Amino acid sequence: MPSKTTQKVIAIAEEACKIILSHYKKEITVDQKSGDVFDPLTIADRESDDFIRSEILKIFPADSVLSEENDDIPTDYTRRVWMVDPLDGTKEFINQTGGFAVNIGLYADHGLQLGVVWTPVWERLFFAERSRGAYERMADGNFKQIHVSNTTRLQDARLLTRTPSSDPRPLDRVVEQLHVKDKDPNSKKDMSHRLR
Repeated sequence: MPSKTTQKVIAIAEEACKIILSHYKKEITVDQKSGDVFDPLTIADRESDDFIRSEILKIFPADSVLSEENDDIPTDYTRRVWMVDPLDGTKEFINQTGGFAVNIGLYADHGLQLGVVWTPVWERLFFAERSRGAYERMADGNFKQIHVSNTTRLQDARLLTRTPSSDPRPLDRVVEQLHVKDKDPNSKKDMSHRLR
């Protein structure tokens, strides 16, 4: 069961997702942050950001908020700082693929204390709390603890990258150099290849 603080953050994330969905699959204007064509910005990003910042500061007035969509950047990280991505996956939102989320985390006491991720189209909610683990909310409303894999060697790990796109990006050249080891579940043969 999430703590009282996490429950409040979950409620904020769920309301922010309602704001986002009110614009989903509708005609919207797409801007670029600082003129960067790879960094789109929509009214859904802005309204979600305004709502989350307002709600967090209403409940936790002594805290600071660091948000991807706001230029008000905290300078004091000895205090509690909320870290927000009000619409993670704006391109997926624009392309109507459903692969977007609201992310809210709390940094305090020199480390991350909690995090909430809510994907409104897929209706999947995850949260994690320091020293308590990570959880996913199931269809019945109960929370199931989730874990990372038991993989301990980097060369045996899997790397997931952004959704493939026809838009070339500067980072693509770097990603193409990464080797990924993919194991065929039906054999013991490993297939090493580069990301494409």
